[in-house]
Amino acid sequence: VQNVDLIFKSNFDGNGHIYNWGPGFLKNNIQTLMGYLRKNELVQLKNEIENDIELKNLKNETLYVPAYTMIKYNKFNGNESKTHDEEDIFEDYKNKYNVISTEELNTKILTETKPFYYLVYIRSCTQKFINVVNSSTGEIIYSEYNAISYNMKTKDLRKLYKKTQ
Repeated sequence: VQNVDLIFKSNFDGNGHIYNWGPGFLKNNIQTLMGYLRKNELVQLKNEIENDIELKNLKNETLYVPAYTMIKYNKFNGNESKTHDEEDIFEDYKNKYNVISTEELNTKILTETKPFYYLVYIRSCTQKFINVVNSSTGEIIYSEYNAISYNMKTKDLRKLYKKTQ
């Protein structure tokens, strides 16, 4: 007989190292997956996505950015104790944005009735993915893949900003 209480002791966030995790993220990930399954759509990990209509909507909306995006990863020793300067990173992103904690973002995804957009930054070994998600549908409206890149950069947000214009 399995002990069902073990699920509550499981380490689902890698001891805090999986930053883009929580009930709101999970809800939207399941919505995204179900959308692809319903459409019988095959999406590759490195596919770049640009939903022009949604990106134009983003121009007039606030982009919510989880605070973990500001973590500066040192590729030589794995140190994550420093952060990027927010003004530098968002220097060329002229639309509205709001940096909030992952907990606040998860709560907002689960409770906000009006759709909003949020950024998901994923670093995987020597590559990064930058996505923008519609909180209501879970749809990824923008996805950018960068090989041999570790940290969020000004040019990443500059490129996103240009897509909203």
